[in-house]
Amino acid sequence: MAKKAAAMKTLKLKAKERRSWTQLLQTFTLRWLMDKRNLGHAKNRTMKEYLRFVRNRKSTIKVIRKAIKKQLGYVRRDLVIVERLLKVGGRLTEKQQNRLVTIKKVYAQQDEMYREKKHKVEDRIERIS
Repeated sequence: MAKKAAAMKTLKLKAKERRSWTQLLQTFTLRWLMDKRNLGHAKNRTMKEYLRFVRNRKSTIKVIRKAIKKQLGYVRRDLVIVERLLKVGGRLTEKQQNRLVTIKKVYAQQDEMYREKKHKVEDRIERIS
């Protein structure tokens, strides 16, 4: 039971942190390339699904894995959008570029742990800051 609670806690923190940073990078890049309203619908839906999961008092392993899969999909989507915008001519500051590299590493680690159903990865990045 303690492992399950710990897994849920790390999922909640990491998913929220990853999602917020990728959305922040998107927002910076989108600010001068696109109209802001294109980002709003997906952002609201992802937050609503995340909050629905967090508020659920009893989560089974199946529900937790499903939520992780959704969050990883959203991060993957955000990373693809940022990459496309950078190809078109978007610019990031050096700090944002470093942050993007870190987010990609965290995404790869989380995706590996999800696919292989394990809880440890070598050189695991604990926090994006």
